Amino acid sequence: MKYFSANEAKRWAIVLLVLAGGIGSVEGQTGSNSRLPPPSWLKKQEWKPAAVGPKERLTAQGYLESGEKAASIQNSIKYYNRAIGLDSGLTEAYVRRGWSYWLIGDAEKAMADLNQALAQDPSLHSVYIYRGRVHAGTGRQEAAINDFSQAIALHPMEYSAYVERGKVHFESKAYDSALSDFSRAISLQPHLAGLYKYRAQTYEALGEAGKARADREAGMRKGTGNPGAK
Repeated sequence: MKYFSANEAKRWAIVLLVLAGGIGSVEGQTGSNSRLPPPSWLKKQEWKPAAVGPKERLTAQGYLESGEKAASIQNSIKYYNRAIGLDSGLTEAYVRRGWSYWLIGDAEKAMADLNQALAQDPSLHSVYIYRGRVHAGTGRQEAAINDFSQAIALHPMEYSAYVERGKVHFESKAYDSALSDFSRAISLQPHLAGLYKYRAQTYEALGEAGKARADREAGMRKGTGNPGAK
């Protein structure tokens, strides 16, 4: 159960090209406006070179949409730069550029953009999850837990926030807290096989071999929906 560091992020981005559509990515419907991760705009295998028309060149939204279709993460960032240059209040552009920076290993710029997005709209629970993952990936566990907890406060049904917070608790050896979070995630998305793997690992850490075995068997029966377990 491991977070990718900033230096590993670029390699992780390649993995996402294969796994996209499928905390790693948390598969399934969240019942929210975020699909984590990868976000739909990071499904690179579906991207095509952007065709920016004359009218789109005049609008920040046009550059934002072109960034979604760009052939590489670096090109996406260029489009998001243009969008922000035209409209510094376009919060979504900061979110997308920030996560793109994280995927190419630039944690500092990723954090700056995600902070800016939350400064503009502190109600965006999904951005707290993105920022929490950056915190976790750079060793700031307490800050990560705070962000995941804030995401849960804003959207209690967002199972991916419980998964991400549970992973941090597990890495911190706070196994009871991890178990609580993974159990809550399973209650929200019981069809996701990977969630049972997380909880099975936690049961093993707690010395509950029977429960761990039951969860692994449950995960195998589900068969699909692995939320990026590592």
